[in-house]
Parts: sequence; C-alpha cells; structure tokens
Amino acid sequence: MHISASNSLLWVLFRVNSVSYVGVQNERMVPEDMYLLSPDGFVLSTPLLNSYAHKAPKCNECAPLFLKVFEMRNAGAIIHSHGMESCLVTMINSFSKEFRITHMEMIKGIQGHGYHDELVVPIIENTALEGELLESLTQAIRAYPKITAVLVRNHGVFIWGDSWASAKSQKSSTNMGAPSFCLPCSMCFMVMTCPIDVSVCFCP
Repeated sequence: MHISASNSLLWVLFRVNSVSYVGVQNERMVPEDMYLLSPDGFVLSTPLLNSYAHKAPKCNECAPLFLKVFEMRNAGAIIHSHGMESCLVTMINSFSKEFRITHMEMIKGIQGHGYHDELVVPIIENTALEGELLESLTQAIRAYPKITAVLVRNHGVFIWGDSWASAKSQKSSTNMGAPSFCLPCSMCFMVMTCPIDVSVCFCP
C-alpha cells in the first residue's frame, strides 16, 4: 500500500527493490524517506539512502496518477492498495465496468453516501505499467464526480480523501476500505447466495 499526501507540495512514497520487507513500513515513514515533488511533477528532493537498501530508492511509478487525483479532486491524501478484495471483486465479472452496492451500513463511511444510497465505483482495466493507467483513471474520475475510489481490474484500488485520516477512513469502509468492508461482504453474499436484503450488482 502506498500513501501520498499533499499540502502545497506532494510527498510520494517510494519502494526499495520492490520488496516490502527491505522497505520502510508506511506507518514509520518520515519525510527523509520520501520524494518531494512539485504539483507539476518536478522532483524537488530525493530520499536518503538507508543502510539496509541495496540500491537507491525509486520514485513510485504511481506518482503521475497521484498528481492527477490531487489536481482533479483537490485531494489531501491518496492510498493505492493491492488488497485481495479489491482484486477479486473485479474478477467476478470480467466484463463489468462498475461495482455497485446499496443498503450496507459501512456505505455511510464513504464521503457523500448514506445507508439508502447506492455506492458506484468504476472499474478500469489494468495495464503492464502503472503509469499507463493515467488516461483511464482520468476518464473515470471525470465520469464519476461523486466517487472517492477507482478499482483497477486484477490490480487493486486508488482511494482518496481530504486528509490522510479521511483517505484511510474511506479505505476502511470499502476494504478496499468502506469499499474495504463492502467488497468482502458483497463477495461472500454472492458466493453463499444468501437471501438477504442487500443489493449488489456489476454493470457492463
């Protein structure tokens, strides 16, 4: 999981060798562990090379995507997660373009939604490189002005909020977050085919 936060500048987390156990744990990161970027993507400072790293840290490939969300939604923080639920929910129907759910308590944890509302999260197709998601992510954000998340098929999810606390709260509700809680619940309902009053659907 990668978290980016924005004030007047943008902090972008980095991965060391793309192996999590040799990287810095997200909860323990300090400014010295991050790239500092300007709003237009210019690198202002680079992280220090830690003694346990085998090579210089690499700026997150999602940086252009984070910048686009900051620009289009004035987000304060963005989370990119590869959580299992966010991957599986996009695989249930390989032709679906949206994930929809209503009458789920945790929907209330998602900005602008209540229990009786329908949560609609767009699903975009994955690409070989994360940077190549920019166009489809931009289109999804433009087409769904209410959303605070975009699912990427067979990949994960981008979730944002007004602050890091808000973004984390959005994630917890979806799991994705409130899409994290709603997603595993909806999958269990579909697998078990339980006759309960929860509406879940995927739209082509």
